[in-house]
Amino acid sequence: MLHFKVVHLLLLPCLLFCSGCQKNPYGVSKVAGIVTFDGQPVKGASVMFIPKDKELLSASGMTNEKGEFLLTTAGAEGGSGAQPGDYFVVIRKVGLPDDLQIQTPGGSAMIGPEANRQPVFDVARMQRDQLPEKYKSAETSGLEAVVKKAAKNHYTFALTRQ
Repeated sequence: MLHFKVVHLLLLPCLLFCSGCQKNPYGVSKVAGIVTFDGQPVKGASVMFIPKDKELLSASGMTNEKGEFLLTTAGAEGGSGAQPGDYFVVIRKVGLPDDLQIQTPGGSAMIGPEANRQPVFDVARMQRDQLPEKYKSAETSGLEAVVKKAAKNHYTFALTRQ
């Protein structure tokens, strides 16, 4: 009986120590990729991996000027990557239209203390989706990914107008 208690007392600190050493509590794997639209890199797009398995966490990232992205899972230590599993992929880019022109009585908009005298523009209402509507929904995007554990998870999403 004493031997049983001694073994348990020795194992308890080991179990507690090892449970605190877990570097990747959510088991995320690195995920990177590139987004293009009609053959051109897409800068400033939001890439979201939505898990098919409701037990998994979503992952997301933003594209840089080359269209490259790295995914992050909120709450995961280090944050980089996504949990292994099957995902729907959603890609959105929202911004002001390239051809937007704002005319003010003075000929230009002002920023700072003088701005009170200028018309106020609701920039949020002026923003538009800059990619086709189908890519912003898991049901319509047609984009999917399988993240594998300890593998090179690199994806290229070549979006088109159609």
